[in-house]
Amino acid sequence: MSLPDLGDCAREPIQYPGSVQPHGVMVVLHAHRHTLLTASENLPLMLPGAVTAPGTPAGRVLGGELWQEVAERVADDDLLEPIRWQGPDPGAWAGRAVDVLVHHSGPDRLVVELEAVSDASLGRSVSLSATRTQITRLRAASLSGGTPEMLDRLTTAVQRVTGFDRVMVYRFDREWNGEVIAERRRAELEPFLGLRYPESDIPAQARRLYTLNRLRFIVDSHATAARLVPRVPEDGAGDLDLSFAPLRSVSPVHLEYLRGMGVRASMSISMIRGGVLWGLIACHHYAGPLQPSHDERAAADFLTQAAMELVTTAETTADAARLAAGQQLLERVLPVLEQPQLSPAQALASGDLPLLAGLADAAGVVVRAPGTRVRWGRVPEPGVADEIVAALARADGVPGFTDHLDGLRPGLGTPEVAGALVLPLGPGQWVLWLNPAVDRTVRWAGDPHDKTITIRADGSARIGPRRSFEAAEQKLRGRSAPWDSWQVQSVTRLGTAALDRLRRYEHEAASITEDLHGSLLPTSLPRIPGLDLEVRYAPAPDGRFAGDWWDCFELPGGKLALVVGDVTGHGSTVTATMTQMRTALRAYLLEGAPGAETLARLDALAGLLFRPTLATVVLALYDPADGSLEITRAGHPHPILDGPLVFGARPPIGLGVEVPATGWSGTLEPGATLVLYSDGLSEDRTVSPEEGIRRLADVVAGAAGQPLKVMADILIDAAPSPRTDDTTLLIARRV
Repeated sequence: MSLPDLGDCAREPIQYPGSVQPHGVMVVLHAHRHTLLTASENLPLMLPGAVTAPGTPAGRVLGGELWQEVAERVADDDLLEPIRWQGPDPGAWAGRAVDVLVHHSGPDRLVVELEAVSDASLGRSVSLSATRTQITRLRAASLSGGTPEMLDRLTTAVQRVTGFDRVMVYRFDREWNGEVIAERRRAELEPFLGLRYPESDIPAQARRLYTLNRLRFIVDSHATAARLVPRVPEDGAGDLDLSFAPLRSVSPVHLEYLRGMGVRASMSISMIRGGVLWGLIACHHYAGPLQPSHDERAAADFLTQAAMELVTTAETTADAARLAAGQQLLERVLPVLEQPQLSPAQALASGDLPLLAGLADAAGVVVRAPGTRVRWGRVPEPGVADEIVAALARADGVPGFTDHLDGLRPGLGTPEVAGALVLPLGPGQWVLWLNPAVDRTVRWAGDPHDKTITIRADGSARIGPRRSFEAAEQKLRGRSAPWDSWQVQSVTRLGTAALDRLRRYEHEAASITEDLHGSLLPTSLPRIPGLDLEVRYAPAPDGRFAGDWWDCFELPGGKLALVVGDVTGHGSTVTATMTQMRTALRAYLLEGAPGAETLARLDALAGLLFRPTLATVVLALYDPADGSLEITRAGHPHPILDGPLVFGARPPIGLGVEVPATGWSGTLEPGATLVLYSDGLSEDRTVSPEEGIRRLADVVAGAAGQPLKVMADILIDAAPSPRTDDTTLLIARRV
């Protein structure tokens, strides 16, 4: 048998308990047929004479008078306020005031919840004017003493409305641990103020329910829940979702948790800011069961939401002030990005590093850019910085951060560097902000790691709450101060500005490369009697100019040289290499070197000047006098002449392998068409290179009767998609 983990608690389906708290009654009706689907088993006790068989008309379950009023509320869509009803005689509620709350659970289920108002609630007065007075006092406290004083005032107000022995404000941190930050209690109770509770005390599915339904209460943690009969209604809609039902019973583990703390009754009210659970009003009662009425619960909820408006205003104002300060720092950093010819990472690396560190209020900063790495302040060794970035950086470019590097990977953090915030700026380019550890002491309400494990008779296991809630101090080491939202937002804004600058930088670089590429290629084709020529060059679809080139020129003696080459890679550096290769090849041919020797000398030159550059070349020498043709190639795709012209080739230029090119010799017959091209025209990653060339040859054959301009357009359009590389095409047809 394997022991359970805390995830078992987090996966408990608490919204489908199949039971309700026994002080009330639940009746679930079909919303359209108005017949009974299920009811709590205590229905006959509270409403003697009610028929409980599924399918019974609603009037025979609730009584005709109550059902008529419920039906009118439903028809008017007026379900916010409860119906105040008098309990029937005889019965446990005879003569008592009963609140009847109606709501939907899914499209076809109508839930009716009945609660008798307790004598204690009847003795307390809840009025609109009293609630307004309390809100006025909350505002005054907020103005005089800020949020802490206002929350203290809130606990007092909620206690007076509901009568609980202890009322606390429980604030979540980023890891969903909670801390009591305000408290009102009976004098004889020990204080909980300042105590922390681990995330597992309120697991994820419970927090989700708190977000959906703001208020939950437990009248008696010792009471046995009243089951719904049948547990699953037979209408085919599955388990009954009680997320919005005040009477919903709670997890046995949570009841055990409360009993362990000596709590008999409890109530929680969600404190939500911006749709996210900010904290809770947590109420405990120890003397015995406590059942606040609907009006009391509503008043407490109203006060809490009013307080949250004040909290939101105060925190938004404080956040705005911090963001404004961060914006001022950002505006001092941004001008460095405008340096021409520098990428954002290179620009930031050349800037004021203390100022850059201050953008996130960090103790150290590292910038890594192409060819450089700079750092300032308290930073780790370069290898460790790389490991931190690898562990923390996000692929979507959004800043990643942690205040606990050891939590990412044991040993990654040190006292000098415990928290990190990274902004990716491209492959191998980033900015890393770092902060040291700040040791602190927290007081837990009991040992958070102390859980009870019970082995059931069937061998299964169950995790229970911890056995003691006695305050336990813990030294937290190895964590930096948490990164605040203004720090993350300042860095995010820097990333947005850097991304905008990066796009402009890449556009400028592409424009420079385009201009360079265009200026270095021939501008026109020679006019050769008896020979038509056509050429095309298309950059890669993303606008990148790569290493493709073509050349066509007359040699001493009357021959014509036709060349297509391709240097691997993209960008201005590749364009510059391509230019030098094209010039060298032209020079060797003009000196009178044969094709094979020309390629060998080009390879030798590449080994001296361009390593580790690789390039492929196909070279054709055509004699207009008799149509003779000599072709050599180095690693380049087969030319096409009445189909793929298959012959041996030397290895690509740049490998430095001395293998003589065998070449091909023949005649370009009248009407025949020679096609030289780069692999961008034939390469299809779904087929072999040979199959790609055969498909290209088929397209050439299909366009054989077309003028060369038309043929060139057809071949470019027929290039395999998606295209990822630039494409060059040089065509010669003997006429």
